[in-house]
Amino acid sequence: MLVKDVMNTDVKTIGPGESVLDASRVMNEFKIGCLVVISGNKMKGIITERDILERVVAEDRKASTVLVRNAMTTDLVLIEQDRDIAEAADMMSKSHVKKLPVVSGHSLVGMLSASDLASAQPKLIEKISKLMVFPKTGKNVAG
Repeated sequence: MLVKDVMNTDVKTIGPGESVLDASRVMNEFKIGCLVVISGNKMKGIITERDILERVVAEDRKASTVLVRNAMTTDLVLIEQDRDIAEAADMMSKSHVKKLPVVSGHSLVGMLSASDLASAQPKLIEKISKLMVFPKTGKNVAG
């Protein structure tokens, strides 16, 4: 199964000059855990709930005065939409991230979360179960 089969295509973005308060409000409105930070047509970073907790709340800073550029993560971990979801899970695990912006070439086309991967599991089990059928009898291999 490919990343594009399970990713969310409705990606929310924000500019680096917006406040963390504005970012938090957008995340709350859409019930999401991150925003991709865009300047012009270029991805500059990602701001997550964790970023806000670590770089604003834990430092007792005022969210309305902290700019997204000063709280976001700039070291983006990206994945191409045509990669296998197992590779995406491996990338998430190795990079210690729960969300991956999905690209096609240099264009942002989606967002893949650990929750998206978890919801894909039943689809994978269904595909695997179809492989575990005897071709001539149609009976399940596993009983």
